[in-house]
Amino acid sequence: MKNKFAIGMFAVSLLLFFDFPAGAQVKEKQDSLANVFGFVKIEWQSLYAAIRNEASVIMVRESDGQLDTVRSGCVDDRFSFTKIAPGRIYLKVSHVGYEPAEGVYDISAGDNVIYFTLKEKIEELDAAKVEAEVPLMRILQDTTIYNAAAVQTEEGASALEIIRQLPGFEVGINSISVNGRKVARTYVNGVQIFGDNPVKAFSSLLADEVQQVRVYDQQTAEDRFKGLKVSRKERVLDIRTKDPILSLSRILLSASGGVDGEKNADGRVQGRYMGLASAEFYSEMFTLSALAEANNVRESSIFSSSFSPEYLLDENSFPPALSSYREAMFAHLDIDKYWKDREYGNSLGFFYKFEREHARSAQEALTEYFQTDSSPAMAYEDSTAGASVGVSHYFQVSTDLVNTKINDISAMVSAKISENRANSVASSLNTVENQLPISQYLQSGNNGKGYDMEAVLSWSKNDNFRFIPSAGIMVKGSLNNSASWDTDTLASSFTRRQLQSDAIGKGWSVYADASVLSYLVNNDNLSLSLNAGYTFYYEKSRRRQMTFDLIDPANPVQNIPNSYDYTWNMMSNELTVGASLNLPKVMMTLGLSGGRVTQFDEERFPEALDYDRSYNRLTPSLNITYGQHSVDVKCSASQPSIEQTRDRIDDSNPLVLLAGNPDLKQVYTTSVDFRGLILRNRKNGMTWMYWGNFSYDADRIVSKSTYFTSDTHVDDYGGYDVKAGTMMYSYENAAQGAWRANLDLPFSAMFRKAKLNFRCTPSASIESTPQYVGDLMTSLLTVNAGASMSLSWTPVKSLNFSLSPSGRWFDSTNDSGQKITSGVALSGSFGISYTFPFKLWIKTRVNDNCYLYTAGAGTNINTCTLRASVGYPFMKGKLKVSLSGMDLLNRSDAYTTSATSDYFMQSWQTAIGRYFMLNIVYTFRHKGA
Repeated sequence: MKNKFAIGMFAVSLLLFFDFPAGAQVKEKQDSLANVFGFVKIEWQSLYAAIRNEASVIMVRESDGQLDTVRSGCVDDRFSFTKIAPGRIYLKVSHVGYEPAEGVYDISAGDNVIYFTLKEKIEELDAAKVEAEVPLMRILQDTTIYNAAAVQTEEGASALEIIRQLPGFEVGINSISVNGRKVARTYVNGVQIFGDNPVKAFSSLLADEVQQVRVYDQQTAEDRFKGLKVSRKERVLDIRTKDPILSLSRILLSASGGVDGEKNADGRVQGRYMGLASAEFYSEMFTLSALAEANNVRESSIFSSSFSPEYLLDENSFPPALSSYREAMFAHLDIDKYWKDREYGNSLGFFYKFEREHARSAQEALTEYFQTDSSPAMAYEDSTAGASVGVSHYFQVSTDLVNTKINDISAMVSAKISENRANSVASSLNTVENQLPISQYLQSGNNGKGYDMEAVLSWSKNDNFRFIPSAGIMVKGSLNNSASWDTDTLASSFTRRQLQSDAIGKGWSVYADASVLSYLVNNDNLSLSLNAGYTFYYEKSRRRQMTFDLIDPANPVQNIPNSYDYTWNMMSNELTVGASLNLPKVMMTLGLSGGRVTQFDEERFPEALDYDRSYNRLTPSLNITYGQHSVDVKCSASQPSIEQTRDRIDDSNPLVLLAGNPDLKQVYTTSVDFRGLILRNRKNGMTWMYWGNFSYDADRIVSKSTYFTSDTHVDDYGGYDVKAGTMMYSYENAAQGAWRANLDLPFSAMFRKAKLNFRCTPSASIESTPQYVGDLMTSLLTVNAGASMSLSWTPVKSLNFSLSPSGRWFDSTNDSGQKITSGVALSGSFGISYTFPFKLWIKTRVNDNCYLYTAGAGTNINTCTLRASVGYPFMKGKLKVSLSGMDLLNRSDAYTTSATSDYFMQSWQTAIGRYFMLNIVYTFRHKGA
């Protein structure tokens, strides 16, 4: 390199020396001198701000018969040489990690402008090199660059498999975090092709198409537009592909069919199916996504416009055993068009979603109430079987108009049409010590249509960073005709039927805000801003309930005290002030919100009265960020509901009374979140982070349960006679606060020689919750400590082993010395995938979950599941055929347990057993360059 540079400089020297006119040795007059202004850009605009100040410039010129070399540096993407003699000069701009740009230029008297573009040096990877020699990562200024060739992935895998193995990366369904910070967006070759979902680009590209993955922080588009020198930055990813990609078109078709290994509730063989079709086009200025799916193999609806078809087809998204039978149909169409510029240009968007879901489920539960001084021991058994059907259509149109005569305008109009029907049957048996059992039968359901519309309009003026006003308004309206009903068979040998309707006729709400932001200081070392705003919210809806006692079914009698007709209202006014201080390494934001919340209802039946309850609230917030560390302090307030604060007893169900408390205070919650990076090894990417949380609830609302063993007269609520065998729940603010603290220490590393990826997260938490034990207020202390790990070993590209063990110790005790429950929870999974030389692949995974109780209440539980699949690709991988078996160990029940100072509850759902699926998937892809 030194020899090449010397030869080049010698050649340039000869050229300059012999080509300059002899008159150049004479000093020019001041007005005949030249100025050179240079502008430096790089190939990757997204990295522009991170490196532009580091480029160096060399100028060689002839002066007084000698070659003169002058060196300079870039300041804010530009350099200059002033008051030099006209003639020929040599310029060279260089920066570490980039190919230098150079040239010989003839300059004349006056100003001369020259532009340079730097291109990144591409590390040529010889195919004969051992993979371990390829560096995993390198750091260029504020940018971390990961080489995809250093990560072992299976043939045909998506680019998601690359970042899932990188240390410090956490990948969710629609989110990515790097070193504890969420990624705002993902670029492809510096261009935002796949929209705002950071996962979409990785799920759409193949691992073999990726050359590098870059991580860096950049200013938001809004801050760059304002011209801020120092401000908070967003974390972004940039995928460098082997070949240019400016757009991607894709069509995906999938069909799956199979059968359940067990017969359904009707005694017949249950069929299984899943069909999916999608068409997508992604580019910087235009995106289109259409998807439709129908299936009966999912536990619950997980559909969203942001879910990729790959996720919906992933076998891991199918439950191993279904705790309910569910059929779902889903479709969406999403279109976004941008003009001029994606960030600052006008845009128009349209979105439509359709969803239909039918479900049937059955659940049983056993609740054992502990004996106290005021309540006997009880066992409460209940079982519920339900079915529901829901259909909904959702429309949305949005636009963003930038740089209009009144500056930026955003508007959105959305509408939803829905229809829902549901019916469930429940029975319960309450066995009380030394008393006869009390049984109850309940049937409930609902039916109705809803029409909802929402409109949002916002305006901002961003052309002067010293005074930036904005305002917005959101209006929601509803026209719903929904009805629900409950039919109880009570211990008093008669039937009670309730009819209830929500939002009869018209319901609406409005939200409006206005704010102003001003930057007092804006330079290279500091930005200081102040903001103030006002928000207003109002909501109005109507509710009606009618209750009939069917002592004589032929002559129903309306129960007036439990029949209501009222309008519910809520209004809030809030002022917010804040300040933001940004230094190159320290960012701090301080905010304070204060206002008044009023909630009231205008009751007209059974009696005319206006119920009004208001709360004042003050909620400060503070955020401090220093490098890779941040602390976030927040305070929030939540008001009790109208039902909780009514000064009366709701005895719609005479066996379960709900007693209000008009003296309830609002609950204040203070939380502190902290996270940061402890260490990172640049050689192997080993990353160790921390994140934690502490929260405290003041005036926590707790429920007190009282069981009446005999007929009792209550003096409160105007006097009330409670019958024997009745449970009454009332609400109070706890004198002692509730608090919770937790800490996680995620560690991840890639051991490349062993071809092993390792992640481990030790965690611990402690929680104190106020609860009643009979008439005594106590605190339930729950402690958890454990760790979760995952290992992935890929000895060769065709073979992968994965292991994910985890363990947790838990203990719950109240401050009266009562041991609630204690034990350990263990779980783990083990998976193997192998691709034969003739491309046939097999995959299998086993999961086990175990709860072992060592003290207090609890029933040991162990469940184990096994899934396996075999498949083969055709047409160069475009067509894939596979056969899958789910829950081959046939778990029959799904258990959940919970314990408090009052009771221990165990519930289980009858699950549909093993099922088998034949899957056919065809994918067509076209990349535009």
